[in-house]
Amino acid sequence: MRMIAQVFTLISVVMIAAPERARAGGFALSEQSTLAAGTGGAGVARAGDAAAAWYNPALLAGSPGWTTGLGVMALSPQIHAKSIDGGWQEKSVAAVKTPPHLYASYAVGSAAIGVSGNVPFGSGIEWPDAWEGQFEALRSAISVYRVSPFGAYRIGRVSVAAGPYFDVATLETERALNFVDTAGLVNIGVQGDGFGLHAATAFQATDALLVGAAYKSRHSIAMEGWADFVTPGAFDGTAHGQGVATTLNLPDLITVGGSYALSPVVLRLADVAVATWSVYDDMLIDFEDEETTDVT
Repeated sequence: MRMIAQVFTLISVVMIAAPERARAGGFALSEQSTLAAGTGGAGVARAGDAAAAWYNPALLAGSPGWTTGLGVMALSPQIHAKSIDGGWQEKSVAAVKTPPHLYASYAVGSAAIGVSGNVPFGSGIEWPDAWEGQFEALRSAISVYRVSPFGAYRIGRVSVAAGPYFDVATLETERALNFVDTAGLVNIGVQGDGFGLHAATAFQATDALLVGAAYKSRHSIAMEGWADFVTPGAFDGTAHGQGVATTLNLPDLITVGGSYALSPVVLRLADVAVATWSVYDDMLIDFEDEETTDVT
């Protein structure tokens, strides 16, 4: 057991000493509870947290009665852009986003049922109206709201959980249109829904060591909506409001990890998470009118 404790200590030291190894996870939001956010998003092997309904619902089997949690996370994404030749630079407009989460489960004996509701994918950026990249982007926001019911069961030291999940996704984007000596505007809004599967397991190896793993499947969401164009008077008729369609590909989410109790009040946690972002290469905005150029 001493060697196990040393391994978890080493993992923790490496993660703290090498923060440059951390990489942005696309537009995935890994922090889905206050406890997990305080430990770098580690939660797949954390028992006693209502957010296990999202991170690893297998942990809730055998915890008698109700386990609930409700909250919001405060996030402020920002991008700093500059030209290659150094001729200009710009920062996006600071704004606070507050994605919500709700977790609830009920356990009797070795079984449990429950649900999680949260925003596992989302981001939003706004740029100053007259910035150098206005013809590429002015504002963009994407949100995926997910509801994940589950059933869980524990047999001895092993517990398992599985269920479907249901997503509702929205995407809004706005950019300026270049009419040589003046500018127009296009605003696009689409939404769609889809579903997938999730599964998880946990193993209480010893009284102090808990190991967990969770999988959430990839899937594609067909999205439809509308594009509004604002054009200068001299260019009226060059573009008109019309329907648009696109497809949002969301990755598999795979997480394995462990926790080791050094004492009743000290817990070591380590998670390794993988998102298969190779499924998301680009998004084609397909305009209804064939004469309007599609946008990638």
